[in-house]
Amino acid sequence: MPAADVSPADKRAAEERQLALAQAFLKAEEWDKAIDAFIAAAAATNFDIAGAARSGLLQALAAKKAADDQDAIDAATRKLELGRAFLKAGEWDKAVEALEDAAAAEDTAIAKLARDDLQEAIREKEAAPLGVRAYFSPPFNRWWPIDYLVYIAGFGLLLVVLGLIWRGLAGPLIENVSAYFFKRANDWKVSVAGSAKEELRNTVFDEFVVTMRELRRYQSSESGLSAIGGSSARFFTPLSLKDLVGPDLNVQGIDITRVAAITQTIRDYYSYQFELRVETIDEHAYVYALLRWGGRTEKVWQVPVLADDTKFGYREIGRHLAFVVYGDSLAMQLIRRYEETSSRDLLENAAAVLKKCMAASPQDALPRFYFGITQSALGDLNQEFAIPVFKEFSRSKEFALRAAATYNLAAAYVETYDPELFREGIQLLDDLLKELREKGVPLGQGERVKGLRERFAGDRRIRVEQLYYQSEETRDYLHIHLHVWRPRWEDRVVQIETAADHALKKLAERRGRIKKHERFLGRQRSEIWAWHWNNEGSVHEVLAALAKRKGTRSAALSEAKLAEDAYRRAADADPSFVSSLPNLGRMKFEILGEVDGAIEIFQKIIAVGVEDMSYAHFCLGQLYTVKRQPILALEHFLKAPDLIRS
Repeated sequence: MPAADVSPADKRAAEERQLALAQAFLKAEEWDKAIDAFIAAAAATNFDIAGAARSGLLQALAAKKAADDQDAIDAATRKLELGRAFLKAGEWDKAVEALEDAAAAEDTAIAKLARDDLQEAIREKEAAPLGVRAYFSPPFNRWWPIDYLVYIAGFGLLLVVLGLIWRGLAGPLIENVSAYFFKRANDWKVSVAGSAKEELRNTVFDEFVVTMRELRRYQSSESGLSAIGGSSARFFTPLSLKDLVGPDLNVQGIDITRVAAITQTIRDYYSYQFELRVETIDEHAYVYALLRWGGRTEKVWQVPVLADDTKFGYREIGRHLAFVVYGDSLAMQLIRRYEETSSRDLLENAAAVLKKCMAASPQDALPRFYFGITQSALGDLNQEFAIPVFKEFSRSKEFALRAAATYNLAAAYVETYDPELFREGIQLLDDLLKELREKGVPLGQGERVKGLRERFAGDRRIRVEQLYYQSEETRDYLHIHLHVWRPRWEDRVVQIETAADHALKKLAERRGRIKKHERFLGRQRSEIWAWHWNNEGSVHEVLAALAKRKGTRSAALSEAKLAEDAYRRAADADPSFVSSLPNLGRMKFEILGEVDGAIEIFQKIIAVGVEDMSYAHFCLGQLYTVKRQPILALEHFLKAPDLIRS
């Protein structure tokens, strides 16, 4: 079928649309499409349209060339920057490759920069560091002395290793590192040995194990404390590798059974080895227990001889030994839990356990020492049991035990509120502080210096910062009580103010030393700060009382605010230190006249139920008397008979 004739008008319109399309592509910078469209439009029959198309084609070709040139410049620039980055990082080969590409660029400026950098990369590649520096990254690989420093450090390390081997210290070092990974306090192995007949040894062993199990079960049900030797904290599986993989399995030539044996040996070595020794001498049974770890004997328990050489006698001695071993450890757990929680029940449980220990082993001194601590902390006003025990131990020839007993004796005097005993306590603590300075490590001495002196000078002195600052704060408490707090309502106002100012200066000076040596205070840190702030609060309370007596209300309120802040800081430092709360309650009543606030504080003290119970009841009796509630007042007075009589 012949094509239809196209009118000149339609043909012109089509040519105009083609030209418009080409111009649109040119405007959109789509050069290839614009060139194709302009070529088609240049074949138009209309002279004007064809001329415009040829002109647009020239523009499109010029624009495409300019764009291609810019892309080449951008690519060369990126290559140049990449080469410089590799050059800076010390990657010489990669830098040379990138810079060679950039040097071939048509842009002369970029090519010149690339050639200059290429020459630098080649120079640095030829002068690249050798030896140790080759393993370092810039800028360290460009610093030539580092080779010699590394060699010197390596030689020094070699000398240290040889020195450790020469002095026999390499073994203990490896042992301590192994202990960090292998030691498990709850993994115990019990065995029995000795010269007694096997039947009698087994009798002691069986009775010991049965009694320990019963004690653990009883204690677990009563207080929730974990038993000694529980199996929940073992580092390794109870099974050996041999039990898991079989006796004949070899992997890459390694005998797994041999590895299992070595692992088991290490595991046994770093487990607690508990050995019962049952000896028969002159037909009498002597039984003691040895606790070993890492090849060393850590503790020994012994029970007195029993005359009965029958099975019943050996059974009884095994039971006594279980009470001594478990009771000793359990009592210390209870005392530590009491320090953390201030629960009076835990302290009473510890006292009950220690009584059983003393009954089972009367000659063992430590249970009596611990029992004295429990009785002192339970608030016995007369300290009838604690004071004789601590006096006995304060005469010990062992410095550590003597120092601890001396401090506990002074702390027991604190509970009596007896001025004569307070003066004796000050003298005791003065002597103790002097001995601590002479026989302990110098205060604040660094661990490295201490270790060097111990290693090379044989200095075996122990750290005393904890006991030293605790003793200083306790001594200040006794001194403040005698010379500042106790006479606060007497007429000698000037003398009391002078003593108070002196005490504050002394406390401020010590506060700086405590902060300086705080890292050596360990768990005792919180209690030392509590004693410190309690002492400072007591002094400010006295100054508030003196200001109130002189009629300067603003000064009294200011000192009372300082006292309250100090008492609250003491409570915040150690929540289990409750001595500051009674002082705060007393101050609110005596200085500020806040009866309801004081009642709230003393009721809180009774609810906690640890220390100052009698004093809290006595103060509540006074407060309810002021509020004209005689029945409540009498009820609390009756609960503080010792204070009423005094």
